[in-house]
Amino acid sequence: SAAAAFTVELKIDGVAFTAFYRDGALYRGATRGDGPTGEDVTANLKAIKAIPAKLTGNNIPSGEIEMRGDIYMPRQEFARLVKEQEESEADRVFANPRNATAGSLKLLDPNIVAARNLHCFFYQVIDPDEIGIEGQSAALAQLAEWGLPVNPLHKLCSDADEILAFRDRIDVERHDLPYDTDGLVIKLDSFAQQQVLGLGARPPNWAGAYQFPPDRAETVVKETRVPVGKLGRPTPVAEPHPA
Repeated sequence: SAAAAFTVELKIDGVAFTAFYRDGALYRGATRGDGPTGEDVTANLKAIKAIPAKLTGNNIPSGEIEMRGDIYMPRQEFARLVKEQEESEADRVFANPRNATAGSLKLLDPNIVAARNLHCFFYQVIDPDEIGIEGQSAALAQLAEWGLPVNPLHKLCSDADEILAFRDRIDVERHDLPYDTDGLVIKLDSFAQQQVLGLGARPPNWAGAYQFPPDRAETVVKETRVPVGKLGRPTPVAEPHPA
């Protein structure tokens, strides 16, 4: 049997979504919603500039194809949005980029979604064997060829040493990335080998995750303030400073 290889990808701190293309054109999109029931976000997906309305390149399948990815809000856009909310004395300020992304996708106005400059990375093709894709690294290459955004920070590794070296590299670089990542996802590259191992529990038997350790620093709370929102609700806010 062929030697095992592993595709290592960044775990993006965003919102998972599914996009359906029919004859190369985006026609439906959904998020997980509450888990058992997904949420149709087609109009909002079409408002995200990073998601192309039509696939390009070669090997575009006829009929329907399903692909999955993560939508995220870049750190710079999140900082702008929070400043805007604070200046308008909004009753609620988003706590982190992931919450801001999820909240944006629930909006009924795609124009507001478009203005928030959400981005995304695609990472999975459903039923890849039907179009001749044999492994995860090949799937990422095909997604990119179709014009879909794929995170360039992924690596095909042949052994544990290569995986650990990639982990150490990303652990340094992640602080300078324009988005949040909290770990790595390690997948057996060959889809045939994945099928042999089977799904099993969550995560599947052919995949694993590595969580980066949280950043630690000493801080001193120099003051607290209690701004009052438009609805008269006080929200205590601490002002921490480096120790």
